Amino acid sequence: MYHPHPTPAGLTRQPSKTYASTLIKVLKEHSEVTNFTATTPCGKTIHVFDHKRSFDIQSPVQGETSWLANGFDQHWEITPEKGSSSIKRGRPVDELFWTLGYYTQSEALPGLCRRDDVVKVNRWPNLTRLPHQTSFHRIAALLTTRPTSIVLASKLLSLPETEVSQFYQAAACASYTTVINRKTTHFAQPQQLQQRPNHSLISRIFQRLAR
Repeated sequence: MYHPHPTPAGLTRQPSKTYASTLIKVLKEHSEVTNFTATTPCGKTIHVFDHKRSFDIQSPVQGETSWLANGFDQHWEITPEKGSSSIKRGRPVDELFWTLGYYTQSEALPGLCRRDDVVKVNRWPNLTRLPHQTSFHRIAALLTTRPTSIVLASKLLSLPETEVSQFYQAAACASYTTVINRKTTHFAQPQQLQQRPNHSLISRIFQRLAR
């Protein structure tokens, strides 16, 4: 079972080479792999399965994610898994990408989020399971009902712009947002989708990150 881990006290931004930012890069390089295990030398493990629709964290503590913010030992090894996974049930993989976006500096995701983007939240994040700041409920409420730029949202809510940007980056990585004022690439090409009906959320996010 997946157990959420609260945001570490005093967390703002960690070094750019965290487990999270490195895993995004590694997964992008292995976007064609359907079911796999991502493992660090010290035994931290994430399983992604069911055609990249589900994930499970079994170590160091099952479901705990705060270690992804650490800036040491960033090596990941991707091991493809053949056949069906032994894990019968996991969490939706968009929650993994929210977590990776939350713990990654914006410099590690160039072009994904801009401070002048007019953003609409099209899916409310399940903050009871996801790492978050206490202000994220207010940010989500504003951006759900009124598409707003990051700059303006920070002023309307009297919040630091970095805090609003952190919400936006996490939500964008999870594909919970739509950008109103510029064209963005959210999905794979139609031909690829026809060839692979189960084309994953991860691959669609990679398409966006690569633009």
